[in-house]
Amino acid sequence: AYAGILKLAHMSVTSMKESPSTAAAHFTVAHRPVLSASHVKELKESGLVVIDNVLTAEELEQTRAQVIRMLDHTKEFQDDPNDNLEIRSDSVTWISEKMSNFHKSVTDGALMQTMRFLRSIPFELTSHHGFDPKDLGVPLSNQLACYDGKGSNYVAHRDAPAIVGKVDWVLQPGVYDREITMVLYLNNSTWDSSTSDGDNCDGNLRCFLNTEADDITGETASEVRNIAPIGGRLVIFDSKRVLHAVLPTSQRRIALTSWIGGSHSSNQWLR
Repeated sequence: AYAGILKLAHMSVTSMKESPSTAAAHFTVAHRPVLSASHVKELKESGLVVIDNVLTAEELEQTRAQVIRMLDHTKEFQDDPNDNLEIRSDSVTWISEKMSNFHKSVTDGALMQTMRFLRSIPFELTSHHGFDPKDLGVPLSNQLACYDGKGSNYVAHRDAPAIVGKVDWVLQPGVYDREITMVLYLNNSTWDSSTSDGDNCDGNLRCFLNTEADDITGETASEVRNIAPIGGRLVIFDSKRVLHAVLPTSQRRIALTSWIGGSHSSNQWLR
């Protein structure tokens, strides 16, 4: 019971959100636009858009180096004992703007700047592309996940269900109000998805587009896209619409993820 209470408290903390404009204000480096009108059009129509080279080579190198130091020399990354390894087998930590207990070894530096850059992107959606800022709360905490390269994967799933019961929403705040998923890859820019069997999908993100709401395998998809997790690549998709999986990887695979959606207040713990 105690473990359950702690998990609920952790989920409550990680569901704390700011407005897109407040989140963007943390990123003090000269802003460079990421989203074009065509990107947003693609996101609205297909539920998915891929944008390459959103980080400079130096930013990627410095951020990646800091994450690798965390992986190799700290205990920041943990396996969740509640996870079914047949469903997902990554290790995660949380990178937060204000909650230092979730990133003991990350107080500043390239990784923090990269997180702030990622958190600044929703402001583009609201200020230039017609999204309602009231519906796009930006979480203070963002997931940094690593797949160990020993065949680890994550089976097909959606980041949020389309239909939510009141009990589910109360028990898992910050999950059921997800609207948009943003994934920024921190791997080498030379990532190679080649495999010995010719599948060429090593560690790829596989997205099943336009599936039926109750489809959990992707068999009803009108299109399947395999996206290599190339360093500096940003993938944005509809959290409720896009069924997706991380295919087994033989390489260490690192991704920083932010789930956008829901109401926001700088002082709220539960919305």
